[in-house]
Amino acid sequence: MELARRSLLGGAAAAAAGVALSATGARASPGPAVAFAHGVASGDPLADRVVLWTRLTAARDLPVRWTVARDPALTSVVRSGSAVATADRDRTVKVDVDGLSPYTTYWYAFECAGVRSPVGRTRTAPATGQDVGRLRFAVVTCSKYDNGYFNAYARVAEADVDAVLHCGDYIYEGRTDSEAPPGRETFPPTEVRTLAEYRQRYAHYRTDPDLQRLHATHPMVSTWDDHESANDSWVGGASAHDPDTEGDWFARKAAAQRVYDEWMPLRLPVPGDPSRIYRRLGYGDLVDLVVLDTRLEGRSRQLQGLDGDEVVTDPAVADPARQLYSPVQRAWVEDSLAGSSAAWKLVVNQVLVSQLRAVGLPRAASDVLSRLGSSMVPSEGVALAADIWDGYSAERDRLLGFLRAQQVQDVVVLTGDIHASLANDLTEDPYDPLLPPAAVEFVTPSVTSSNVDEGLGVPPRTASLAIEQALRVQNPATKYVELDSNGYVLLDVTAERVQAEWWFVDTVREPSSGQRLDATWQVLRGAQRLSPGGPATSGRDQAGAPAAAPPASRPAPPAPAGATLASTGSGPIAAAALGALAAAAVVRRRVTRP
Repeated sequence: MELARRSLLGGAAAAAAGVALSATGARASPGPAVAFAHGVASGDPLADRVVLWTRLTAARDLPVRWTVARDPALTSVVRSGSAVATADRDRTVKVDVDGLSPYTTYWYAFECAGVRSPVGRTRTAPATGQDVGRLRFAVVTCSKYDNGYFNAYARVAEADVDAVLHCGDYIYEGRTDSEAPPGRETFPPTEVRTLAEYRQRYAHYRTDPDLQRLHATHPMVSTWDDHESANDSWVGGASAHDPDTEGDWFARKAAAQRVYDEWMPLRLPVPGDPSRIYRRLGYGDLVDLVVLDTRLEGRSRQLQGLDGDEVVTDPAVADPARQLYSPVQRAWVEDSLAGSSAAWKLVVNQVLVSQLRAVGLPRAASDVLSRLGSSMVPSEGVALAADIWDGYSAERDRLLGFLRAQQVQDVVVLTGDIHASLANDLTEDPYDPLLPPAAVEFVTPSVTSSNVDEGLGVPPRTASLAIEQALRVQNPATKYVELDSNGYVLLDVTAERVQAEWWFVDTVREPSSGQRLDATWQVLRGAQRLSPGGPATSGRDQAGAPAAAPPASRPAPPAPAGATLASTGSGPIAAAALGALAAAAVVRRRVTRP
């Protein structure tokens, strides 16, 4: 999802167009006959194997050699081979290298016609029974190229993590934002809909140096959300797709899924079928990763045209026939969770599972919050977002009810999409004090995509402070919420607990190395509920893995006077939010947005 689209910047992306066109073979460029202009990547590590990826820029199909070694100089070679970069796959190359040792750091590279790619680093997963003590993951989402620089990716590249978990919206399909920072125009500049256009958009994203560095440094485990195809997509269409003017939805969806497989370092669970990406990856006895597809595989259409309070009484909201995934995937999810013997089950998920309620807020605030979930949901309603699990409440009840009935414990849901940071207990009814949580949810902020402050057109940490307070009071299962910042979540996992750390970058409008820790929350083994976390965890200084980058000593922006509110109920909070919006409007008239 994204906030309201803006008009196209006339003449934007002229400089980027040449790069992207040469990357897709549509325009010749000076230089060597072959190049690895889009870097290297690895993903979906298992104990004995990992997927390696690159793309060859060339005028014809050519063989590409690959090498895996125990050292960065690639002298201690453990595996090697070759593959052909073909036009049928946009000359991307993916190899699933087996015969590797568990929980081991490797370096790799590709070579063609005497030209070598950058050297990448990857790491396999631990084996069953292997005691590794700790695991660390970075969780990211929503990287809109034309909304700013990928500073969060740069910070993750510096961190000590075993893998990067991407919850979706890796690319955005829309036209270039009219307020894109200089040099961040997308290519193609118009919305992408065809196979060639999706390929060009991925090629353009993968020229970003911070994204290339991230992929070259850590393996990635990813799932798609809507913007890899079209905004608010579902199994049979999308709110942003008009078949009368944009063609057949299923052809567009197939093209988007094919290109995702070509450009992302994932292992298809069913070889040759890019439409299925839900899968499970084991990290020894400590973690099982359960990767969902709640977007394209079986999702019912989002509720449309709800008006006012009808959103809470319309029986379609809780209709058991409404689904976020097919019965086949649901059975697979249940089997994966119930059958896991790992200490922790980490669910890589697209959209918010926890309830999100807000009443009594100023219309401007509820409009922005609703657009984070779906532009078709009424402001001033109780359920703000039809695109998240609130719009499919029977599906949420089925999942949480299954965890209770089967006594599946220690499930942590990792969520993206909503352009906000949250920590939630998960329960069917957060207002029932006698119903304990069945799991917890950590929601990662966007890498660059617009937040609430941008949606309101106000400086950060002004009007959002009152809105955050209102959300915490009205949503007792939400223990932490921050609506303004971009960044990532760092997960530190031991047998005793999972701690989430919210790291925020200081800006996305220009390249910057600044970041700060905003909050930590944890779930203890067997607790099924959140508790305050401890200090930021340090890197492990493993062989071949850098220690965590020290946080910049940049403090959080100060809160405006009078912005801290007592928890006195929604009425005073709504009044305070209105005052904060009025104050922010004054500031907005005085401040020119960079």
